[in-house]
Amino acid sequence: MNQEPVTITAGKTLILTCILTQKDQPASAEWYKDLGNDQKIIYRESDKSSRGVRLVPGSQTDFRVSLNNISPGDSGTYCCHLVPFPPCLQTVPILKGPGLSAHPSQPLLRGPSDSITVGSQISFRCSAKEFPSQEITVIWLKDSNEIQAARTDILNYTMEEGIRYCVESTVDILLRPEDMGSVLSCRVRHSSLEDSLQQDLRLSEVVRVPPTVRLETDPLSPIQLNTSVTVTCNAEYFYPNVAKVDLFCKNPSGKGKSARATLNANGTYSRQSSLEIIATENWNASLFTCLVKHNSTVFKATRRLFIKTELGEGKCLANQAIVFCDLPMSEVRQES
Repeated sequence: MNQEPVTITAGKTLILTCILTQKDQPASAEWYKDLGNDQKIIYRESDKSSRGVRLVPGSQTDFRVSLNNISPGDSGTYCCHLVPFPPCLQTVPILKGPGLSAHPSQPLLRGPSDSITVGSQISFRCSAKEFPSQEITVIWLKDSNEIQAARTDILNYTMEEGIRYCVESTVDILLRPEDMGSVLSCRVRHSSLEDSLQQDLRLSEVVRVPPTVRLETDPLSPIQLNTSVTVTCNAEYFYPNVAKVDLFCKNPSGKGKSARATLNANGTYSRQSSLEIIATENWNASLFTCLVKHNSTVFKATRRLFIKTELGEGKCLANQAIVFCDLPMSEVRQES
């Protein structure tokens, strides 16, 4: 497998070489141009429109392909992915630009693709490749404190230049609210390296903390007739900062005013919506609703307001005070 820079005249044919010197397991190969987000497929066995042409169709060791009529747009790094080898082999460089040499890659630290609610246990994976020998050590750290890996695998793959090794390690973490400010690190050591390779990930990037929802009044009941009352819908201690808070009453009509979210000491956020009213008779038995939408989940809290109504001096209706009657708070997932 050619790891050296290649220079070729425009219009000529380029041969990309990827050969297994020993058949460890049945395999096929895919060829890619460039790395990262700009990666483009050059050859895939099931893709008849692939630009690359297999030189030895059906071989399980010879995965050379040819590219005809080379142009300046074909300049770049070409990678051979041996299937079903693990993901850490997907970007093995076999053609590099001037001045580059093979060396162990920077670790790739990956978590879940979607944010995860606190209280859940999730797995993180760390992989690195292009090691000249299998003496590879992976150390997991959480806030600089070492934690135990769930599993670490060291794999080899054979090229023309010899055997190369890659490592993939997994760690399981139970997410807690206090992990909002924590940093997870994957540190890789090898004798060929002067210093360790390390990749960090802030757990706040993958954590989701649902809000605590409260519906309350100020002042507290009992409240006299014609007293000024502030009804507040509180969404507290949520993350990320994407909560929408609505407070309203349909009969009589009233709608709260939402304030900006505030940052809490633990890295979560809180937000509220408030409505100020005068406790007149027309608010008697009115139902207030608090809706909090966080990500794709809606949290709902309702309370009914009763008014103390005087019939005459020293006489009252059965409702002796303004009282908020608690109804169960419910969580309703948004319909798609």
